[in-house]
Amino acid sequence: MEMEKSMMENGIFQSMGYCVLREVEDRISGIDVDATSERISNLINASGLDDKTISEQIRVTPQAVNRWRNKASLATVDNLYALSGILGIAMDNFFVAREKKLEPSIVIEAKPFRSMTNNVIQAYCNEFIKLFQQKKE
Repeated sequence: MEMEKSMMENGIFQSMGYCVLREVEDRISGIDVDATSERISNLINASGLDDKTISEQIRVTPQAVNRWRNKASLATVDNLYALSGILGIAMDNFFVAREKKLEPSIVIEAKPFRSMTNNVIQAYCNEFIKLFQQKKE
C-alpha cells in the first residue's frame, strides 16, 4: 500500500490508466512423492489395522495395501479417498507438497489512456518494476 501511495505521489498512476505489478504464487510444484508415500505408510501403520482388513474395505488385494504400507507404490486417488474414510482423516493429510524452488512470477498489467504509446507505457511499467524491486530490498 505504501508503494502505491509513493507511485501516486510520483505521478505514475496519474499520467497513465494504470500499471499493476503483482506476484503470482508457484502453483505447479506438485507433491513430494517420496514424502507422501512415507506419510501414507505411517498413517496406515499408526491405524493398527492389518492389510487384509483394509483391503476388504477398499476392495483391493492385501498385497496392494502392503505395497502402500512399505512404500513400494503409491495408492490411486480413488483408493486414497477410500483409505481416508477408513482411517477417519481428510485426504489432504496424505499429501506432502514439494519444496517450492521457483520464486513467484511477476505479472505486469497495464492499461493506458488512449493517447499513450506502447513505449510510454513500457517506460512507466519499468519505473514501477524498479520501485518494486527497491521496496523488496
